[in-house]
Parts: sequence; C-alpha cells; structure tokens
Amino acid sequence: MLKKLGLQVVLIAIGALLFSAHAQTTTVGTISGTVRDEKGAVVPKAEVSVQGEGTGTSRTVTSDDNGFYLVPSVPAGRYTITTSPSGFKKTVASGVDLHVAENKVVNLDLQVGQVSETVTVTSEAAPVETRSGEVSSLITEKQVTELPLNGRNYAQLALMVPGVSPVTQNGAGGAFGTQGTGLDSHVDMSVNGNQSNANLWTVDGVNNMDVGSNATLLIFPSIDSIQEFRVERNSFSAEYGQAQGAVINLITKGGSNQFHGGAFEFYRSDKFNSTDFFLEKANQPKQKLKYNNYGFNFSGPIKKNRAFFFWNEEWRRERRGVVLRSKVPTAAERIGDFSGALTDPLPHDPFTGLPFPGNKIPANKLSPAGLAILKIFPLPNTTGSTNWVSSLLEPINTRQDSIRGDANITKKVNLLVKYTNETWTHGSAAGNFWGDSPFPTLSSDWDQPSHSLAIKLATTLSSTAVNEFQFSRAGNNIFIVEVSDCFPQGPRRRAAHELGRGWISCALASGALAKSRRPLHLERRLLQGFRRARSQIRWLSQSQYQERTGTGCQWHRSVLWHGHSHRQCYRRVAVQGFAARMLYRDRS
Repeated sequence: MLKKLGLQVVLIAIGALLFSAHAQTTTVGTISGTVRDEKGAVVPKAEVSVQGEGTGTSRTVTSDDNGFYLVPSVPAGRYTITTSPSGFKKTVASGVDLHVAENKVVNLDLQVGQVSETVTVTSEAAPVETRSGEVSSLITEKQVTELPLNGRNYAQLALMVPGVSPVTQNGAGGAFGTQGTGLDSHVDMSVNGNQSNANLWTVDGVNNMDVGSNATLLIFPSIDSIQEFRVERNSFSAEYGQAQGAVINLITKGGSNQFHGGAFEFYRSDKFNSTDFFLEKANQPKQKLKYNNYGFNFSGPIKKNRAFFFWNEEWRRERRGVVLRSKVPTAAERIGDFSGALTDPLPHDPFTGLPFPGNKIPANKLSPAGLAILKIFPLPNTTGSTNWVSSLLEPINTRQDSIRGDANITKKVNLLVKYTNETWTHGSAAGNFWGDSPFPTLSSDWDQPSHSLAIKLATTLSSTAVNEFQFSRAGNNIFIVEVSDCFPQGPRRRAAHELGRGWISCALASGALAKSRRPLHLERRLLQGFRRARSQIRWLSQSQYQERTGTGCQWHRSVLWHGHSHRQCYRRVAVQGFAARMLYRDRS
C-alpha cells in the first residue's frame, strides 16, 4: 500500500514538473535548423551557440546525426547564432529576431576553410509556418509604437487581424471600445465567428481577463512597455486553454546592457473642439474637455550580462463632459396635471379604465413618495422627443506602476520578476454607465485597483530540455459608491447608499419615504420599473407573494404607498405613463 502511494506521489510530482515546463511556453519561442555543408550534406555533432545581442545570455546545443539542432524555450528578442565545426569556416547568423510563440528556422550553411575565417548568413522569415498548424498574426513593436491609438490602448490593434469582428451592439457594459482603460474599455470581439467573450488575453503568461464579465481587462500595459503580442486565431496548442475564440498573447519589454529612457505627454482641450450639435440646439454650454496623458520609462543593466530592469510609469487625468439626452416629465406632469402637452401616454384610472377628470390625478390620489421622487428629475430645457439635454463632467484618473527585473543567475538558470499595479477611477459616472440611470441626479463613483504579478524561473536541464516554473497572480477589485445630487456628502448620503439605490435612496434620505421591511427582491423588482420609463409596475398578488416568500400578509410601512399602515396583500395595478405611475396611489 505504501509503495503504491509512494508511486502515485512520484507520478504526480513528475506530472507537475512536466506541466510547469510546458504550460508557460506561451511567452517564449524556439530556434531550430539544419547544419549543412556546401554540397547540402548534413553535419552532425556540430556545436551551435545562440547569444542574446541585448543581454549577453547564451545557450549552446549540439546537432544530432541528421544535422538538426533545436534550442527550446528562448525568450523573444534578437540573437546571434554561430557554429564553427572543425574543417569549416566560422558561420554567423546575426540579427535573428525571435518573436513570441514563434518557431524560428535558421539553417546554417557551412563552407570549407579555416576557423579563423567567418561566413555571414542571413535569416529570412518563412512565408508559411512549417513547424506547427497554428494560424496566428503578430503585432510587432513598431506597429504598437508607431500606429496612432486614440487612448493608447493596445487592444485596438487586434482589429487589424483577419477574422476579428468587434461587437457593435451595446450590451451590459457596452460594445467594443478602447478609447480608455479600466471599465471604460470593452474588448468584446468575435474571432472567426466565435463568441465575443470566448477569448483569452494574457500579459507575460498571466491571465489578464476580468473573469467577472470576460469583456474587460485587468491591466492595460503602457504602449511604451509592450514588446509585441501575437493573436492566435486557429489550431493553436492545447497549452493555451481557456479560449474558444482567440488567444491574445502579449509580452513586455525587459532591460538590456544599455540604458534607455523616454517620456511623453498627450494633451487635449475643449478649446479646440466644437460644441455638440444637441447642446448647441438647446442653447447649452459647450461640453468640457481637459485630457492629460503622460508618463516615462527607464531601463538598463543592474550588472552587465547578469541583471537588468525596466521601469514604467503612466498617468491619465481626464475631465470630459458627457452629453446626455433624455425625456423628462414637465412641470405640470410633476403635480399630476396631464391636461397639456404630454411626454407619455395619457394616464387612465386603473379601476374605471377612463381618463381622470380633466386629465388631472385628484389631489387625494397623489403619492407624497412619488412627488418626492419626481423632484429629483431635471426640468425640460429643449423641445422634441427628448426634451432634456446636458453635458455632465465625469473625472477619470488612472495610474500605472510597472517594474520588471531579469537576472541570469547562472548560465543555466534565469529569473524573471514582473509586477504591475494599476488604479482607475471614474467619478460621477452617468449616462447608463454599466446599467446606471442616464440622469444627473443618479451617478456612481467607480474605483478599480488592479494588479498582475509574474515570477518565472527557467532552468536549462540539457541541450534539448528546459524546465520553466512560473507563479502568477492577477486580479482586481471594484468599488462603487452611489452619488445623488439631492443630498450633500456626509452621513445622510452614506445612509442613502445603505438603504437603497438612486431615486429611492434620495427620497429615503430626505425623509420623504419610510424604510420598507419588504424582501429585497420585491424592492429591486419595483426599482426596475422606475429605471425603465415605459415599463409597467406590477405588484405581486397575495398568492404570488406567499408562493415566493412562504409568508402571509404583514403590517408595516410601505416605501411606494402613502406612509400609513396597511396589509401587504398586493394585486396587479398598471397605470400608463411614467409620471402617472410615480404619482398615483390607491387608498382602497
């Protein structure tokens, strides 16, 4: 029994070792080829050296009996490949660019002569992938840094790849949009007809997806810190996993033996913009805009050929006026008078089916709760199907701190440590932001801190075997604070946030409504009716209520009815018109 258990432990350990060695190869590539003489005959047992031009790292392998050599798990970068078998001139292939997840083929053609003589060969990119059946597209460093990107979001570049279609219909979080970061960005795109949320985005081998929605990313690496990324579209290896559509595999820059640095600043102002068409039509002020995006990066050696660093910082400070348009009740409709121009269908008495006398809801039928709620709405400031338009200022602040270190501990052991901390805040978010109301009296302050950590240890076991162990951790938190214009900062606003959301919060904190003891699902059901102006409010009947909650009628104070005790036995009531539904109450 003990021997069997011990064998199982050994097998699990070996499996874990093999998994760790294979599962992280997405951030590296391979270099292979054939060593041949002038007549095309293979040269076996030839030593081939691969040396990094920027870091001095070196790997040496030996060709097999067929003259074939293979250098696995090589970090992306520029390399020099040399071989000098006895009786042949030294052959050098310099400037060999190896990209992420690439199988690079470099054949070495030898010439007879002295070792002191050198022959230089060139490496040309193969037009077709011959080592695997995967279909992928590479976005190079030059494309990342030189193509114009509104918002400096690298996800825009994925749309250049064949077979990629962005989602254009707004969903819960919106359609594909990359003019910002954090929750302002949505990477919903279909690849080869697959679901838009079935893609996997990685950074240095770390899952970069917000798994809560699979539509946003955890971090957005600064453009100046990106080395390149590859979009695996079809027939990619099972080592990637977690993706039915595509794998977007990004790697960041590391340091080298030379110091490099840079700084940038992007500035935009409303002084250079025209007034929004709808704002100008309604004689409203121009929408505000002040945008600053700035940062720097610095990299170099800590110790030549041994240790290197890359440090990047980036900030965004955006003050943008968001233009909102909607239909709001008129001043007369707010007090139950529907005898004039209407913004919704004419309300009818739900018990008689006839219009109210004079198209006015009787005073004794008006709900103080509804009157309080309607005060939150802005008054019309223009005419037409949407009688209200305004530009609301929404401050957006971001900061990204990123540091990467690479160390050649020995000739066979290499260490990579990368950490990114990113903060994103969107204040006073309105305009139906992730499901909020479009009205200025209901907005939210959103705060999303994110982080990504990768620690990778690569050990060369032999000329043909490399073990890679990687520990990674990535995630984010989302904090939402409801904000309402009807009460100032302080305990009352916090109390409103605790008691409910939006309009109900405002009315509760102002003392117009009493706290309800009804189950939460009933409250949220009614709130949905408030947020959708054309939805009907449906109250559960007694039998439905008992079926859902397992309780009978209860005496308490209600939120939506007048503040008098009554039995909680509901029947269906439907009153046409948004303002009418807010104002009408039944005392029977």
